[in-house]
Amino acid sequence: MASTRTPFEKLTAIHPNRRITLETGPAPVSMRLMDLFVPLGFGQRALVVAPPQAGKTTILRQIAAAIQKNHPQASLFLCLVDERPEEVTEWRMEVQGPNVKLYASSFDQESARHGRVVEQALTDAKRQAEQGKDVVILLDSLTRLARAHNMNSDLWDRPRGQRGNYGGGRTLSGGIDARALEVGRRVFGAARALEEGGSLTIIASCLVETGSRLDEVVYEEFKGTGGRPPYLSRNRCCCIEHTPGRAFADAP
Repeated sequence: MASTRTPFEKLTAIHPNRRITLETGPAPVSMRLMDLFVPLGFGQRALVVAPPQAGKTTILRQIAAAIQKNHPQASLFLCLVDERPEEVTEWRMEVQGPNVKLYASSFDQESARHGRVVEQALTDAKRQAEQGKDVVILLDSLTRLARAHNMNSDLWDRPRGQRGNYGGGRTLSGGIDARALEVGRRVFGAARALEEGGSLTIIASCLVETGSRLDEVVYEEFKGTGGRPPYLSRNRCCCIEHTPGRAFADAP
């Protein structure tokens, strides 16, 4: 009942203590490696760091499939920002299920649309977490979200004149608006396990080695929010940056 619902922000955040198991069998090996070296728990935030064409979309889809198989009770929100239309279609076709929701904006849409999509996904996820459910958001990507905001100061439907000092229109190194990073922190920082029950897990991708100073600033801002980086390389295996936490009670 809405009248007795405790708002998400007033619920008690705790360390993640329930493990997300990603291994589903002999293949894909990448999920077994993540279980071994960067175990994730419900309520964590994780950053998949990758240069272009290194396979981050493949990893994210493998994570989505693993969560669907191993944790069918969890709600899976796919949040695609500034994506190619054909990629959105592939996600829609390959990741389906009763607990799957797709929130997407394509690069041919106005930049303000990207922010609204992310905000809607985050709002819906919080409402479910308030009800004691486990919600996992796969966000692709924090980098494109920051780029979009940098192009549109009204990304969150607030006229520049009504923004006050929040972000202040300051320009940081790389030519990025300070509030572009604030939006990312707001989204990424929402991940948490809740003492009252339920959790919100956010697994987001972040681009590196693009030659863009703006992209470097975004990565530097968020890499400290995790323990050690999940990093995809064209020549190396992957690792994932995630929030440090206590040992999981059900870990092997």
